[in-house]
Amino acid sequence: MFDWAQAAAGPDPAAPQAAAEGGCPFVEVTDSGQDGDLAYWSGVLHAGPGPAARITEIYRRSAGAWRLVHRHETAGID
Repeated sequence: MFDWAQAAAGPDPAAPQAAAEGGCPFVEVTDSGQDGDLAYWSGVLHAGPGPAARITEIYRRSAGAWRLVHRHETAGID
């Protein structure tokens, strides 16, 4: 599940270099928001030396838990 507090804190400063060297992938959150029982985040997935991917996920709160209702990924962005 998406961690809103972690997104607000931002990525570890060492994460981009580690991902470029084939290490642990990380997501750079570029936008996020919440209104009532709907929330979203959008960002860039850095997963290695190749092109990154842009990701958007939309969540709905149901029975007290956030559930993913839509995910879109565009691969191969620079």
